[in-house]
Amino acid sequence: TLYSKTIKYTRIENSIKRYVEVRDTTAPIIEISGYTNGQTIVNEMSDTFILPTATYTDNYTNSVSIRRETISNFSKVPGIKKVIYKATDTSNNTSEFILYVDMKDTIPPTITSISTQYNNSLNKNVVIVEATDIGVGLHNSAYSFDNGKTWQSDNYFVVTDTNRTNIVL
Repeated sequence: TLYSKTIKYTRIENSIKRYVEVRDTTAPIIEISGYTNGQTIVNEMSDTFILPTATYTDNYTNSVSIRRETISNFSKVPGIKKVIYKATDTSNNTSEFILYVDMKDTIPPTITSISTQYNNSLNKNVVIVEATDIGVGLHNSAYSFDNGKTWQSDNYFVVTDTNRTNIVL
């Protein structure tokens, strides 16, 4: 019972007591400024992402239990992450507000240097490419020296002739 009130009716010799039980059946309201429930937020992997702060209101009490769950971690892995904000009031009414965060890596890697060097184990000249990626990092087969036809993990290739070579990351 959340609330009771005695109502007294008086007649000459009779009195009646009536008890009124009030029940809270309304869940708390969750609001996140600038976002709607179920919205997808797109975020570049190289950008810092801070989960938005939610506000909670309830029609009956100021005592609301608040919890935020992140279904997937925000590591350097592209994909959609689900974030659930939950609010429960003292009458155990619960509401949820769900956001999806789509982590994308749209910035290509950058070649930082190209140099030539003699490789003693191969007994040949090689071209060495150094590269960085500010998103998820370089793929384990990030280098192509034939314009993207084949890919390899080694960041060098053997110089076989003086033809032009297209380097792709």
